[in-house]
Formats: sequence, structure tokens, C-alpha cells
Amino acid sequence: MTRRWRLPDEGDGLGTFAAKPWVDIDRNDRIWLTFEDGRASGSDVVLAREVESSWDMAIPSLGLGDFHQDARVAAYDDDHAILVWNRSGAFLELQNEVRVGAPGGRLVEPPGGGRFSFAPYAIQNEVQAHPDGEVFLTWNQGLDDGGRRGICIANRFGSEADFHRPKNQLDVVSRSFIFSNNPEVARNTRGDTVVTWFESFGERLRVASSERYGLDGRFTIANDADALSPPEGDVEDPEPAVAEDGRAVIVWRQVLPSGKMAVFMSERPNRGAWSRPSMDEPFSEVVDNAWHTRVAFAPGGDLYVVWEQKIGTDWSVMLAHRAPDGRWLASGKEALRLSGQPAIDPVLRVAADGTVVVAWRARFGTHWRVMERHSAVDAEGATEAERWSAAVALSPIGRDAGAPAIAVARHANARGHRVVVAWSHDGQIFRATLD
Repeated sequence: MTRRWRLPDEGDGLGTFAAKPWVDIDRNDRIWLTFEDGRASGSDVVLAREVESSWDMAIPSLGLGDFHQDARVAAYDDDHAILVWNRSGAFLELQNEVRVGAPGGRLVEPPGGGRFSFAPYAIQNEVQAHPDGEVFLTWNQGLDDGGRRGICIANRFGSEADFHRPKNQLDVVSRSFIFSNNPEVARNTRGDTVVTWFESFGERLRVASSERYGLDGRFTIANDADALSPPEGDVEDPEPAVAEDGRAVIVWRQVLPSGKMAVFMSERPNRGAWSRPSMDEPFSEVVDNAWHTRVAFAPGGDLYVVWEQKIGTDWSVMLAHRAPDGRWLASGKEALRLSGQPAIDPVLRVAADGTVVVAWRARFGTHWRVMERHSAVDAEGATEAERWSAAVALSPIGRDAGAPAIAVARHANARGHRVVVAWSHDGQIFRATLD
């Protein structure tokens, strides 16, 4: 039976002056949705947990005053989740606030306290929660009143345990020479983990990473010799993926000496050395602008990369696909265009059965709409274009939708998977589901 998206009705929106949704699905198929909602003297973080056909709503920032922004949530059952956001105010620089789920759906501070970051500031939190009990948090930590920043990591195993967290602001895995930016994390089921960011190596911003092999491993600390990107141009947007067999990939966009841009890729075998592309070895074609690189492995070993690119006045979302045997079915230079309209802000997720889901924003007249396409699980012999569903518009016409967030999870009965895409328009958060 062909599954159809359940699209939102007008009355399904959450919030009043809401923006920046983030979404996850726990192992009992329930949606956890967080976003920021404005008020007269600041903003709050709202957490909505799906219950039956309604929502259990909480405002963990209630009564704290100040501005509360950029929330992230990761959940793995009805009770256990991690929520993190940034708090700032007149007498408080940006700091992170962490809450964890407790029985009954309550949110509480971890045993060691709910603030993991240190003065002078912290930004760019990322979180993950895994069925084996590991909860993972990384952020960008200010080290002084100048521009120096470093990448911090905290994690815990088990719902009652406290987090292993940095001892002080200098307890980082990055070089922290000038500044770091935008940590991203990927992990496979056995615990192999890669954290990436971009950092100043003197004149240029370059890609760096920290790795851990298995749940008992220790994260490496980057040094001057560990930059993965070519030294001739600034980079941005590195994102990692880790396959089940331990292979890993990082993709990013880089500025070429000509001022043009391209997507680059570094990869390594399990416990092997990273490749280091030269400036004349981009993964994608050279374009006027490239942005929002996203990468993921499917359980069977297929590799998927999506990004947005601009040529002239045309913005498009592109996808490349490599089979487990190494054959590129759609390469970086001969990629599949996922949208016929001007398109930006792609997000990518892979389900446990290998289904790949991509959402993005496309321009229809004067408004942006959220779109989606997904791949066929078993399409042996099909062309790359034939593997993909037709594009579906998830947000209504005539509304200007914000950038989408996406989550994919296996159904609790292990049959199929659930997809949820969330976005903002008209000051509220909406979501569409594929069950």
C-alpha cells in the first residue's frame, strides 16, 4: 500500500511567535518537538511531546527570564531525552542549559547541574540519544573575551547516570588556536563516533575532527597536522557520517582561489587514515555558491550526500549516491537535482530499512514551501532518478515556510518507519508525518 503524508491543518500550529523547530522520534514512535517562542521581554524554549492525538507541553525556560534560543532535543523512549538550548540576557552571556527526561515526562537538571558550559560564552549545541543508553552533547565553548573558541564534548550512559563533562573551559578536543565553529557529530551502533568542525589554522578556516572508536574509546585531540581540507581556501559546513563497518566520511563546502565554490569530501576506512583532497579535487562541480552539505550512510553501506548550489541566479538542491561496492550511481559532478524550483536548506535522514528522506525549501512565486522526496528501498536495475518519489509539498501554498527539521525512526513494531518534518510559518510550528 502506498503511504501518504499526513499534512497539517490550519489549527495544528504550535506557539505564538514561534521559530527554529527541532524534532526527534523516540523508540515508541512518539514525536518530541522543541522550538523557541517569543514573548514581550525575551523568548522561551517550548518542548512538545506527542501523547495519543495531542501534545504534552512544557516550557523549561519558564520563570528564568532572558532570551532562550536554538533548542535541540534527542529522545529514545517515553521518559528519556536530552534538551539543550542557549540562554542569554542583560547580565548573562550565551550559555547552554541542559535538561533530561525523567519518569512521567518531567524535565530535570542532570545530577551535576544543568549548565555544562563556562564563561565567557557557549554556542552551537548539538545532541544525540542512542538506544544503547548513550546521550551525547557537543558545543562550541568560548575560551576568552577575544575570538578563541574550542569544541567541548559531554556524554552519559544510562538514564540515571551523570554526564562525563569538561572540567573547565580549556577541556576541549580542538586546537583552540583562534576559533572553532559549528560542531557536528555522527555515530554508528557500535559507538564509533566522529565530531567535526571548522577552525582557523592561521590564515584559513580548515576542517578538523575528533574521533572515538567504540563506546570505550577516548576522543582524539586535533593538532596542526590534522586539517583535512586544502589550505588555499576557507571552508564551512563540515558534516560527518560513520558507516556500520567503521568507515567514515566528511563533506564540506570550500571557497576556491577563483572565488567560486565546491563541495569537497574526505574519507577513511575503519581505523584508517583520512584522505586529504587537493584544491583541484572537489567532489562536486565548481559553482558560484555551495551551502548546507549533508551526508549519511544507509545501514547497508550506501552513501548519500546532499547540498544546495547556486549557478547564476538558480539555486538547486543536489543529491549524490554511492553504492556499497563503490560505484557512484549519481556522483558529485553528475548529481541528481531534487527540485525543479529554486531550492535551499536541504536536510537528510536515512531510515533503518535504507529509505532515504530529503526535505528542503522551494520557491513558488513569492513564497517558500517545504518539499520532500524519498528513495525506494529496493530498486535494483533502476536509474537513480527512478529510485526517487515525486516531490511532495508539505507546507501550504501562499505561506512562507521556514527551514525544515526532520526525523526518521523505525516503528516500535519493527515494521517500516515513521518520518516527521517540522517547520515554521505565520509564527507557529507545523509538522507533517509519513507513517
